[in-house]
Amino acid sequence: MEEFYQIRNGVLESYTGREEELVVPDGVNTIGTGAFKACISLKRVVLPPGLAVIGNDAFKGCRKLEEIKVPDGVKIIGSYAFHRCHALRRICLPDSVEEVGDCAFLYCDRLVEARLPGVKRLGAQMFLNDVRLQKVELSAELEAESICDMFTGCSRITEIILAGGEHVRIANAVEAAASGQDMPPIARQVVTDILKMMELEGRRLVRFLINLKHVEIPEGVESLAKSCFFDKRGIVSVTLPSSLREIESRAFRNCISLEQIEFQGE
Repeated sequence: MEEFYQIRNGVLESYTGREEELVVPDGVNTIGTGAFKACISLKRVVLPPGLAVIGNDAFKGCRKLEEIKVPDGVKIIGSYAFHRCHALRRICLPDSVEEVGDCAFLYCDRLVEARLPGVKRLGAQMFLNDVRLQKVELSAELEAESICDMFTGCSRITEIILAGGEHVRIANAVEAAASGQDMPPIARQVVTDILKMMELEGRRLVRFLINLKHVEIPEGVESLAKSCFFDKRGIVSVTLPSSLREIESRAFRNCISLEQIEFQGE
């Protein structure tokens, strides 16, 4: 097994094997840039005690990766470290992790739970469009103002836990925003960030602001305003929520690539 690793001065620089399960050798203190990039057979990884850094692109494109155990003592997770790890369902970081880079979990589209109790700096677009994410745990020391373009599109988040035990539960982000639900500033900012790609008036979607290929309108939206998707030529499919009651005229005008509309619920 060791012949598949290139390790230099405690840095695991590359892995060339095709195993499904790995226990990274003791003595490694850094997973280097792109060390496991696009290891498409990899499903489960146990990282060694003494590890301090998971570098940029470390597990990028490991599309079958289901489970990774991050040991206490890791301080930094780099940008794009787990980008497009499509099978990853849960990430639980120890309190020692204080910094996570940009886009670290971008397009981890099966991720349902993320626990980051010690992280004081969250990278931009960290969980962008992780559409199945339901539960997040954040440090109470995180500055609310720093939450920007991190949870955009994560419309299924219903539970926000602040380190120390405070739980905030919401029916959905649209309802929480429309009703003015009372919650701590960090949780309020998460809700705002989830809805950042939309302009809303209460439960009415007035305008969709970006040109995604696949769009999932969040639960809680009851009305699509006139021309709210006007000229979004990149949209191929749209999923509409069970809460939707009205689609006004020309809502999808000039969406020339739109091929499929799916209605959720009964």
